[in-house]
Amino acid sequence: MDRADIERAYRPILARKWERGRRREPGGAMLDMEKIGDTAPRVFEIYDYRPGEFVKHEVAGLVDYSRANRIRTRGVRRFFCLTPGRIYEVIDPRSWKRTEHYYCHVRGGEIVRMEIGEVFAWLHTARIGQRD
Repeated sequence: MDRADIERAYRPILARKWERGRRREPGGAMLDMEKIGDTAPRVFEIYDYRPGEFVKHEVAGLVDYSRANRIRTRGVRRFFCLTPGRIYEVIDPRSWKRTEHYYCHVRGGEIVRMEIGEVFAWLHTARIGQRD
């Protein structure tokens, strides 16, 4: 079994897992990032904030090794299913020396980036809604 056979066998499994996730969350989006070097892409869902930090947990992603090099420093893809109405913190490696760090949410199946002020405003509004 060569690399192409493995990739053909693995792609449908990944697609089925993704489709199951999308059916549970209509209007969701998929974020696809590549691991570069030792820096793996990471996504955190933000729930709340405390002085000096966000309350968050890491979102599990599906890992695809089909295009990875032998030592898995390039080509390892990670797919994250994002749900609408939630805020995410994303750490996306772009090169061996540069990592992009941003906040986002999903609207209409599209990923929309947010500024830090928008994140605090969104969380503050959610806190007020919980009190009512």
